Amino acid sequence: MSNSDNRRVAAFPELLLRDPDVVDAAYVDGVAYAVLRGRADEQLTRSRLLALLEGGERGRRIEFLHRLPLDQEGMVDLEVLRRRPVVDDSLLERLTGEVEALPGIRRAVCLRSMQRPELLLLEALDEAKVVSSQHNPSQPSQEDGGLASDKDAAWVAELQQRGLPPALVECDEPTDFSARPRDLFAAFEASVRRNANKEIIFHFSDGAERRLSFADLRDRANRLAASLSSLPIPSSRAAILLCQSNHDLVIGFWGCVRAGITPLIVPVPVVYDSTNRQAMQLQRALELLEDAFVLVDETTAEPFQSRASDFGVDRKRVHSISALDQSGELGAVPTPAPDSVAFYVLTSGSTGKPKLIGLTHWNALSRARGANHLVGFSPEDRILNWLPFDHIGTISDWHIRCIDLGCEMVYVDKELVIAAPARWLNFLSTYQATHSWAPNFAFASAIGGINAVSTQDRDGWDLT
Repeated sequence: MSNSDNRRVAAFPELLLRDPDVVDAAYVDGVAYAVLRGRADEQLTRSRLLALLEGGERGRRIEFLHRLPLDQEGMVDLEVLRRRPVVDDSLLERLTGEVEALPGIRRAVCLRSMQRPELLLLEALDEAKVVSSQHNPSQPSQEDGGLASDKDAAWVAELQQRGLPPALVECDEPTDFSARPRDLFAAFEASVRRNANKEIIFHFSDGAERRLSFADLRDRANRLAASLSSLPIPSSRAAILLCQSNHDLVIGFWGCVRAGITPLIVPVPVVYDSTNRQAMQLQRALELLEDAFVLVDETTAEPFQSRASDFGVDRKRVHSISALDQSGELGAVPTPAPDSVAFYVLTSGSTGKPKLIGLTHWNALSRARGANHLVGFSPEDRILNWLPFDHIGTISDWHIRCIDLGCEMVYVDKELVIAAPARWLNFLSTYQATHSWAPNFAFASAIGGINAVSTQDRDGWDLT
């Protein structure tokens, strides 16, 4: 490469950074790497960058990353980038064309993958055959997307023998799905009838433990619903759950669902001022649901009520879950439509102001039943969760799914595990949990914290 070529290549990152949506860039061995702003349109940005790099020369490749790898000195680690597999657009276009040309395939999409391109091609071809075979394998025809030849059937048989799942299955809803309740509380009551004595265990940060059977939870939710229904119902028909206690939060959630009030779980601020991220999320929730109830527990009642006016909240809207959890008769409550909103979640706000997302009854239940069916979860399972309930994964996958399944649940206050990640393993052993979950960093932290646990304590763990 000539000196002029070297100078031109060295200037590529500066060229990329001229684009308003590029925040960081590097260039290695014919590949340009760019980090984009959160809301950038990848396709439009790619077109602009190709125009910058030698007028859109066809051989030029651009890869988008969340961040550039750095070495110990804080410089871009070029060797890491060189080892990174690159899949260019021309290959994706060719793969898409080859898959769509197969008999019985109406449309195909090939996505970028860290796998080698030839493996991506093999999986796309093979799994596309499984997709095309799902409609009616016993009576194949090209018109309905069935198998087009004996060769197709042989590919499907090979895949089934290898135990590979299809990439996408389009089929009728399983019969047991449609025969089961299609709104959350009806599904909960059906689970109570099957599992009245199953328990939900709450392990608090002070070491205390509290247990709530499915039947007890239903009864307390009904009492709370009766109390809520006796109050002036806000026009938003919504309630913001601000609870430190998972025990009270779960009762509050199901009480709202039973009363036809749409709940939103928000994180509890450490301090109630404008510099605190959780306080900002709470403020945003109050703006989006202007007249919603605010349901608090014994821990959050006094701190929030003392600052309620700062958030523009009339204290008459603030109610203690324990105070509402009293005896009372619940009147007739209309059965919610499956496609009506069952609960709200709040986005993180990392790309702007947090937004409100409404999840329907059938959305939550079909997702739960699909996961239970696909993974093969059992009512005999016992899950353990320490992630907060304002996370969609906790409320949807590790609560609603488990309620519908009828398995026991253990909820550990997050502070215990965050302070000493290896405690997670200890709780799994103590409660003989069969399933748990966490972000990747938590697994690394738990493994890293094992050395801080005495050999005697570790020997007592049973993680079988």
